[in-house]
Amino acid sequence: MLRKATLISNPKTGRYVSRRKTIQELASDLNAQGVEVELKFTAGPGDAADLAAKAANNGSTDVIVAGGDGTINEAIQGMVGTKSRLGILPRGTANVLARELGLPMNIDEAINIAAHGKSRQIHFGVAVDETTNIRRHFVLMAGIGLDASVVQRTPPRLKKPPPAAAGAPIPGLPGWVMVRLNGVAVPGAVDVEGGAEKVRVPREPELDPPPIRASAEETTSIDGRATERTIAIA
Repeated sequence: MLRKATLISNPKTGRYVSRRKTIQELASDLNAQGVEVELKFTAGPGDAADLAAKAANNGSTDVIVAGGDGTINEAIQGMVGTKSRLGILPRGTANVLARELGLPMNIDEAINIAAHGKSRQIHFGVAVDETTNIRRHFVLMAGIGLDASVVQRTPPRLKKPPPAAAGAPIPGLPGWVMVRLNGVAVPGAVDVEGGAEKVRVPREPELDPPPIRASAEETTSIDGRATERTIAIA
């Protein structure tokens, strides 16, 4: 008996796109294993939620997401409260949820799990904006402040190889890092270069700041693991 599934694909997700199977090949592999697949593509933010909701309400027993954690999170928004099952084909940058669930990173093994694996229930968290009553469900984690700012401002190109963090400013930090020069606080940013932090401070002519030196120091615990890193300005 064929299961009816909707396969949602984010064509822009993940790394090494040219080296992996096409989404059409994945759909064909699922069909060969007894899963009747309707293929849907996302074109922008929010599409996965709409596609998942329509699929769940139109009789799809499974909503299979071929993408990363962001696409999966969007699909979840449209699936909450329905009877459809979530399947995951990990094709993102980090694939954190798939790893936490113990799903294989090999795409052929992941297809076999999606087609023949057993279902299990997981609990969702929900964040509520009390001013608008908008609800947002999540599976892995939720963050506010600096964490949320960095994630929100990270452009997709930084997720592509080679690692763009080397020598590039960390998105979101300029609005959070403050450096004090001659008793006056000015916005700063932190760069990551070769694994070592350095402080980059905009020169303000009216402050006429002296040359600054930045050094990174680590506080090490008894068991030998670094527990704290500080940046000293001299």
